[in-house]
Order: sequence, then structure tokens, then C-alpha cells
Amino acid sequence: MKNLSRFAGCRRGEGLFQPPPLTAVQKEFFSLRSLRLCGEKINLGSATMTPSSDTSGALRVVGLMCLAEVLSMTGFAAYPAFLALLRDTWGISNSEAGFIGGAFFGGYMIAVPILSSLTDRFDARRVYMLSCALSGVSAVGFAFFAGGVITAALLQALAGAGLAGTYMPGLKALTDRVAGPRQS
Repeated sequence: MKNLSRFAGCRRGEGLFQPPPLTAVQKEFFSLRSLRLCGEKINLGSATMTPSSDTSGALRVVGLMCLAEVLSMTGFAAYPAFLALLRDTWGISNSEAGFIGGAFFGGYMIAVPILSSLTDRFDARRVYMLSCALSGVSAVGFAFFAGGVITAALLQALAGAGLAGTYMPGLKALTDRVAGPRQS
């Protein structure tokens, strides 16, 4: 097998797919503490937050995040719980009722890659909080404005997008604030 390290931009013998050391401009761009590139440890400045390594602080963060996650999922069960009543009240078919339920998962599926990747650019707490707000607005909107298939499906899709922004970004927000063995 050929030595392909020349394609990775590193000096010979330092391995494939390791980028060269960062320039001064690149170091300022990134906000990581340190990075190991091509066998060299590069200090990139201080991070914007410090994970909690004390036991009581870590347990409090984990407990609060679990509570917030449970509360953010309460809207998830509202439509299935009231499905029979809504189907009769709106006079919709089983297919239309299934479409409304599927819209939730469609919104979730579309939003997951977008909102999860936003946590690489923005603080996961911000993505999480905005997604919680979206879930809340869609639940209130569903309660007051849904009167048929179209409005119910659109509001369920928004609720699904809200859940997408609470699950993985919530885990990232949690792991960013807990260090050491409590992190996993």
C-alpha cells in the first residue's frame, strides 16, 4: 500500500488524515482550548465555559436537564391522547388522523440534522431553549387554532421540529457542562 500521508497535508510519518498545524489566524478563529494536530499540541486559548466536575453540581445539572427533557416532551403525547375525540369532533378519516400524527415525525426528521448541527456553531443551550419555545408555541397553537387536517398537521410538524431541537442538543448541552466520569 502506498504512503498517502502527502495527501493529508502533514509531514511524512505523522499519519493519514491529520491536518497541518494551524496558522495564527486559524487559531484565533477557533475557540477550543487545545488541539493535537500532526503530533503537535496547539494551545488555542481559553474555552467559553468550564464543565462541572464536582459531584453535587454535576448531579444538579443532570437532574435539571432530565426534568426539562420530560417537560419538553409533554406536548408529544397530546395528539395521540386526544386522537379519538379530535377525529370525531373534526369529522376526519383515519387516514387524515394518521397524516396529522405523521406530520409530527416529518417535522422531527427534517429538523434533526439542521438543529443538531447548529450546536457546532452556537451554544447548545440556545438551540435547546429556542426549540423548547417552538414546542410550547406549537402546543398552544394546536390547542387554540387547529381545526382541521391542514392546521393540525402544520402545528404538529412544528412540534416535531421543537422536539428535534431538544433531544440531541439537550444531550450536548448536558455533556458540555459535566466533566469526568459523570459525563457518560
